[in-house]
Amino acid sequence: VCVCVMFLEHSQCQLACVFELTESLDPAARSVVSLLQRRASVRMASGDREAAAARVAAAVGIPQELVTASMTPDQKRLLVKSLQDQGEIVMFVGDGINDAPALAQYLIRRMWA
Repeated sequence: VCVCVMFLEHSQCQLACVFELTESLDPAARSVVSLLQRRASVRMASGDREAAAARVAAAVGIPQELVTASMTPDQKRLLVKSLQDQGEIVMFVGDGINDAPALAQYLIRRMWA
């Protein structure tokens, strides 16, 4: 996220500073993904823009063809449902409230399986 801080001086907008906010990955993330990939296909369904999702995927070792970016919460839910309907065993991990619909789909299928 790029943040520009502006202020108004004598009816003129002035740039005070520009900085970029980034999240850091847990140092163990790549190892965890690698361990999971020994037993399963690891996908990434992200609400982030394509470039940001691609950076994270590359950092943790998820192939770009298994990354889907700019997804809405309902699109994530539908992805989980689609994989389940194809007979896939799905484990869903989310990191925010926007992942609740997909997590609910995962839990509903698990409770009735």
